[in-house]
Amino acid sequence: MKTAAKFRRRLFKKKNVFEGWYVRLLDEKTGLNLAFILAVSFHEEDPHAFIQLFDGQKEKNRYHRYPVTSFSFEAGTLHIGDSSLSLSHIAIRLPGFRLEGEISVRTTTGKGSSMGFFRHLPLECYQEVVYHEAAVQGVLETADEEKTLTARSYMEKTYGKSFPTEWFWLQTNTFAAEGIALSMAGGFVPFKGFRIFGFFAHLHHDGRNHLFSTFNLSSIDITEEEGLVRFMLKKRRRRLLVEVHRAQATVLVGPGKNARMRRDVQETLSARVNVTLRHGRKTIFHGEGAFAGFEYTITEKGSNNA
Repeated sequence: MKTAAKFRRRLFKKKNVFEGWYVRLLDEKTGLNLAFILAVSFHEEDPHAFIQLFDGQKEKNRYHRYPVTSFSFEAGTLHIGDSSLSLSHIAIRLPGFRLEGEISVRTTTGKGSSMGFFRHLPLECYQEVVYHEAAVQGVLETADEEKTLTARSYMEKTYGKSFPTEWFWLQTNTFAAEGIALSMAGGFVPFKGFRIFGFFAHLHHDGRNHLFSTFNLSSIDITEEEGLVRFMLKKRRRRLLVEVHRAQATVLVGPGKNARMRRDVQETLSARVNVTLRHGRKTIFHGEGAFAGFEYTITEKGSNNA
């Protein structure tokens, strides 16, 4: 599965499903810290397209509704109202806000799906990392100012019937050295009468993508202290320790049952992450990621082995 395949539309002519594209833009020098969600919900009682604009610096989120007819996906480009998104360009046009930027993808997760063969199973939610990191250059206009935009970016794709009952999500590509990025997600989902826990974690380091996931027989252990969530992932002799220092969260809107957009999603774009990758006794990587995106609703702690 190539980057273009991960970006493209997945759902057609179905009721009670959602499909969304999530894009982050970050520039530490200017304090720019934004996330955009361009999506559509086909809930039979409240179908609509929408764009969410989450300002992580101001800790504010705006939800803009559109008719379903304003949503389209043609020739590799997503359109909602006057806004559009592709793998090479982003245009967000909202009241009092305009962004135009060219996207140059630098780092991806490779050809394979983040969910492996699980993407073929009838689950309630699917997620793909489109790219770990890209450079975005363009122009940002608000009611107060107009400025040149130079930012690093992250993009993912989520679709299905609803978010899991409990889940975590983590993303950062801001480490001291370039070319390092981390993306993780997991949650409890129903499947054929069972409640299973699925997860994946991509750590891109030194030109290599280290993958820990349910489908490649990795295990995960989650513990929590005050203000800190610790993930320990294991795959044979490899160990990935991720410690997340939580930050103030903002309420976004997510899909509940049958893709109805009524679920509160607590997200921050300002968490801090310590990451250590080991192979046996050898430390392959140790570093700190700043301005991490983080969502966490897990109440059942402990080990979740594949």
